[in-house]
Amino acid sequence: MNRTRIAFAALLLVLAVPALFLATGCGGAKNDASAAKTWVCPMHPEVVKDHPGDCPICGMKLVPKEAAKPAPSPAAHETWTCPMHPEIVKDHAGKCPICGMDLVKKEAAPAAAAAGPAGYAPVTIDARKRQLLSLRTAKVERGSFGTGIRTVGRVVFDERRVHHVHTRYEAYVEHVTADFTGKLVRKGEVLAHVYSPELFATQ
Repeated sequence: MNRTRIAFAALLLVLAVPALFLATGCGGAKNDASAAKTWVCPMHPEVVKDHPGDCPICGMKLVPKEAAKPAPSPAAHETWTCPMHPEIVKDHAGKCPICGMDLVKKEAAPAAAAAGPAGYAPVTIDARKRQLLSLRTAKVERGSFGTGIRTVGRVVFDERRVHHVHTRYEAYVEHVTADFTGKLVRKGEVLAHVYSPELFATQ
């Protein structure tokens, strides 16, 4: 009778240990994992809760917050691609088998930690677009511009300083002293001699 009780107790012990392990070990870890998960609003990141639900501001469904991904380690090898044919990817420098252009090093996506100043968004242009735009970058330097501008123009007289002289009688010009365009004349100088029969008869 005692042996039966001992065997029954041993059997209970053998069955209880795995059950206890499952209840405290795996179940506890699962509960800890679910408890550590947080839920945020896609439109309002400041709204953080430890259970699913609706955002109190906009009413959107809360979504699980993704754990921060570890920073990627430096790649063991670099990749090279063709600016005109991005589907050509190699692990060493060389020439494109399609167009013969030199392969360029494929740039890794900039890390979020390397963002620029606050309020400014970094702009990235891949090698293919830079090739199509003929885009070049250079270091900023202080200097002066010495470029001249050659153009065409026309020189005319100032209409505000033009004066017309009219006689009040019929006459014809006998002699002109200002005999070419652009001749320098002074105030009071005779410009031309005229003859009028009517004026001569009156005199």
